[in-house]
This record gives sequence, structure tokens and C-alpha cells, in this order.
Amino acid sequence: MELAKYQILFALVVLATCEKFPSQHHESCIQIFILEKPHEDEVSKSPLEYKEDGESVIWSRIPFGNETDNEIVRYKPSHALSVIPPNRIFQGSSGKLEITDNCEGESWLISAYPRKDDCVETSPSQYDSLPTYTVCFDPTLKQTLYSVGKVYGNGGLPRVGARHFEEARSLFDFKWKDMYKNQRRKLKDSVGATNYARFFPEEQQYAYSCGHLFARGDVNTRVGQAATMFHLNVAPQQGILNAGNWKIIENDVRDFLGPNTGLLKVWTGTFGLLQLPHDDGRLVDMYLGQGVPGTIPVPKFFWKLVYDIPSTKGVVIIQFNNPHATPAEIAVERIQCTDMCDRVPWLTITQPQRDNILHGYTYCCNVDEFKQIVGYPSELPAIITNY
Repeated sequence: MELAKYQILFALVVLATCEKFPSQHHESCIQIFILEKPHEDEVSKSPLEYKEDGESVIWSRIPFGNETDNEIVRYKPSHALSVIPPNRIFQGSSGKLEITDNCEGESWLISAYPRKDDCVETSPSQYDSLPTYTVCFDPTLKQTLYSVGKVYGNGGLPRVGARHFEEARSLFDFKWKDMYKNQRRKLKDSVGATNYARFFPEEQQYAYSCGHLFARGDVNTRVGQAATMFHLNVAPQQGILNAGNWKIIENDVRDFLGPNTGLLKVWTGTFGLLQLPHDDGRLVDMYLGQGVPGTIPVPKFFWKLVYDIPSTKGVVIIQFNNPHATPAEIAVERIQCTDMCDRVPWLTITQPQRDNILHGYTYCCNVDEFKQIVGYPSELPAIITNY
């Protein structure tokens, strides 16, 4: 009983500290749980399991600023001590972003909510209550691991006109827009003048564009499409790849659904860090932006995990994010799995197209093989069958 009293006292001290100094002491503002009667196996059990046993459980998110969330949430021991920043909500013209939890260790799980069609910008309830998609973002690497949401087929709204990407500057301490805009000087410094001319000719299609993860065309509402326009939902992808095989893959996914809605769940993400040779022969890690922190990593791979909900079939489609790679480099560096693209009936991209490195070398893995190598996404449907 004495131990329980000290546990509760400790929690109250943490609560008071966080509330009084929310920004200075946010590392202490973590999810906690307290047991009225401690058990030897308490680490191996979740709070919900304790509650089902009839024991008293105090479980809360410590206040961040003026907000308090007292919901009972899923408990994972590896997440219990992770830090969520004090500023965790951004509201903008594209939609609302909210950091709600941790994912894949200490990465941030961020939900993207669309604006309501009938709301003006000054309305306090201007955003929908359901997210269009969610993102798992690694704040240390400054890399979006993946975005996930449902795809609504090709019978929805035509893609709306061009919009500017929003940075959500209040959540992130770096300037995405400037790094894409001023990338060429950084790229030239990274690989040297000769290899810069080889890898990044002056044509715009060879510059790094904002490659959508959860695609704008996958959403069938105007406000939902707008909610995809966050820099958080993109990664550096050379334009010739984005407009090449990657575009065919995105269209194949939507055409597979046809006019149906909500039957596919799709994870789209990145993996690895691209390296290119410098003029002097050494391999250089590729980033956009000058200096660290505040640089955006260029991923080695883009991937798309497509899960057909009714049939439980799933496949991962992978693209090598380097149009100048050699076949020998690809053979060594690719995510090693047995290519199964020919077994996926709705993929129209042909073998010659997939082997076209300039337009994005592309192949397919089964979900289990991919996850064993990459390590994420960790939360997938319990049953996924292969094609």
C-alpha cells in the first residue's frame, strides 16, 4: 500500500510540473500508468488487462499546454516512455495535423484531417472528425516512414488543380519548401560538378519533386484531396520517376477498384537512404538542404503495400529511387525478395516497363518477406494472403 501511495505522489508531481512548465519539461510529459496493487508481472500486462482483472488503474496522457486527453489508449511497453512534443496540433488551409501517439518505436503517429466543406476558416469546428490518412514520421531522421489510408477508386472526384504544399512549421523545426526550392546547389556540393551534370541535368524532370505518399488522386472529395497537400506526406523523388512507373502503379491501384469505394487499404512509404558517388569516388549520403539539423533525407526506395480488404490479398510494390543506377547496383542493393508482380492480376505495368531503370526499376514482394527485411509497418491486418 505504501508503494502505491508513492507511485501516485510521483504521478502528481509529474502532472504539476508538466502543467506549469509545458515547453521546458516536455520530456517528462509522458504517458504513464499506476497500479493500486503492484504485481510481479506488471510489465508484461497491459492496463486494459489489469482493468479486466478488477484492479484500479490510473492511465492518462499528461497535459500538453492547455489540453488534456484522459482516454484509455493502447499500451505498448516500448512506447510508454516516448516523448510527444508539447505543440502537437497544426491547423491550416489544407487541413489539420495532430500528433496523436507513437508508432514504430518513438516515431510520431500523425493524423491528417480535412476541412469541412461548409465551414469558414474562422469556425472552431472547421475540420472533420475522421482523418483522411495517417502518417508515421521519424522526427530524428526527418523522414516519413509511411502514410496509410483507404483508396476510393477511379470513380471519384477528378483531381483538383495545383495547390501549394503546407509545411506545418509549428510542428517541425525546418523549412521543407526552401530545401526543395534550393536543392541544386546542395546536390552539386554533394556529388561534385561532373557527377552533378550526370545525375541531375538541368531539365526539371531530373530535379527532386515532392513525391506524394498517400496520393491526392486516391481521395474522392475536394477537401480530402487538399488534406494530402502537406510536406509531411511527400518524400524526394526525381520527377522522371514520379511521372514514370510510379504513375502507372498509382493508376493501376485506382483502376483495380473501378467505381467501388473503400475496399483497399494502402500503405505508401520510404526505406533506406540513397547514396550516390562523388567525383572523387566516395559514396555520399543524399539529403536536401544545407547542414544538420534540418535536412531531408532522399530515400533509396519508395514502396506501396496494397491490401484488398474483401479478399485479404496483399502485395508490396517497390521502386528503386535512382534513375541512374546500374543493373549491378540494383542486384546488390535491392530489397531481396522473389519478384511476384506477374502474379498480381490487376497490375498492368509490364516486365519491360518495370525493368526500365530510367523510369524507375520496379518489382513486387509478398508482405511477409518485405516486413521481415524492412521491419515496418508493424500494425497490419492479422490475415494477409499472397497472390
